[in-house]
Amino acid sequence: MKIARISLAFSVLAFLTLAYVFFPESIDDAYITLRFSKNLILGNGLVFNLGERVEGYSNFSWMLLLAAVGKLGIPMEMAMKFLGLASGLGALAIIWKLSVNHFKSDLAISTSVILLGLSSFFAVWTVDGLETVFYTMLLTALVFTLTTDKINALLIGMIASLVALTRPEGIMFSLIAVGFLATKKGYISGLKALALVAIFAGGYELFRIYYFGQFVANTALAKVHTNLDLVLNGLRYPLEFNADSGYFLLPAALLGAIASWKSDLVRILIVFILAQVLFLIVSGGDFMYAYRFIIPVVPCIVLLCAAAVDTLHERANRTVAILAVVFIAASQAVSQYSNLPEKHIGWDNLSFRTSTLFDLTDFLAERTDDNDWIMFSEAGIVPYYVDANFMDNRGLVSPFNSIFSRSGRIQGDYLYSVRPKYIIFTVVEAENGRIEARSMREFALLKNQDFSNYRHVRNFDVPKGGSFLNAIYYKYLPERTRRVFFSVFERINEAGH
Repeated sequence: MKIARISLAFSVLAFLTLAYVFFPESIDDAYITLRFSKNLILGNGLVFNLGERVEGYSNFSWMLLLAAVGKLGIPMEMAMKFLGLASGLGALAIIWKLSVNHFKSDLAISTSVILLGLSSFFAVWTVDGLETVFYTMLLTALVFTLTTDKINALLIGMIASLVALTRPEGIMFSLIAVGFLATKKGYISGLKALALVAIFAGGYELFRIYYFGQFVANTALAKVHTNLDLVLNGLRYPLEFNADSGYFLLPAALLGAIASWKSDLVRILIVFILAQVLFLIVSGGDFMYAYRFIIPVVPCIVLLCAAAVDTLHERANRTVAILAVVFIAASQAVSQYSNLPEKHIGWDNLSFRTSTLFDLTDFLAERTDDNDWIMFSEAGIVPYYVDANFMDNRGLVSPFNSIFSRSGRIQGDYLYSVRPKYIIFTVVEAENGRIEARSMREFALLKNQDFSNYRHVRNFDVPKGGSFLNAIYYKYLPERTRRVFFSVFERINEAGH
């Protein structure tokens, strides 16, 4: 046990070090949630634009938590990072306790926390500002409460309810937990937990219908359009995660699942991972760095790896088990860190921020007021710091069913109907010097007859390095792409011309 405790201390130190390295990074989507939280604090309701009810967030409990912190006068931009950091430490603590309770060897106990502590992907999402690691901690806590000796149906029901209110797909895990509880402790216990989930998750659904007028979140309408390509992307997603994690993480987890499948803990871990794979098939995965949609089940994966090490320790010998741990941990640590873009590492990491989006924010904040409209596809950082209304041409925070027809064509006339003062397009310059809009929807908006009322005023170059926010614009473009830039257009009659 002394070795296991030393491993825990090492893992916490490694985790905090990686969190410090990635602390300057914030994903644009995190600021969507912040704008909803800010409007809630100001008494404007759960809105992105005043007077327009669109459910443009997908993390209700996280949004409320940030609003509560903001109401206390704490800057939410920093609070979201430190709350994520606390959630990461919480997840580490829970898998430590799970490992102590269920594994025989100190080496297996060490394996789970070492793998999580050395995961750059986990550290990135800990401090990026989204609900990802808060949600991960809740799922891990659900695993713990389902496998403890003294199962508490009401506690399981409360955690399951929080899970359902934190992510749309969380309801899958809530129902899995209820089903497992009913199987293990009887249907009365299952009904108690289910009643709490029904009250909280069902209550929020009734609120959604009343307040937003829809049965599902606007973000689901915008993001989930399942087709064969999405299914294939979803299936490739965990394989790409494994490749970028050194190739041995998922095979080790599979070995642990096969060797210990009779254990209640391992069965829950397997079902949770399969449920997340189902979500990946429906959603198609994610385009961001560090595999956001795998992170919620990373604690499950490392616990299965620990089960594999426990088996090796028991059936082979300690030396073989130690070599396996070192090999898996080292390959994961090196591969994940090297597969992320250029990092800023300095004494100023807790305050350092860099992205072209912040520069664009300063430009627009000086030239608009809260009565103006801006059309843009990046709906996070800029709208959080700029008081104008925003028409999001992707339909995340603007009514998706109004922006896109049933056939999927963009409704340019609707987007232009608010007569935006500024329009910002994301533009790509190819190796041959050809300049074109980054997406087909933006190309269609450029071709709309209303665009003739706008004149070009400024470009904002997006460098390839400096931050993940910048680098992500180049991630799926040809390697020799010259540059990406934001091109700002202003309505002519507003400029006085």
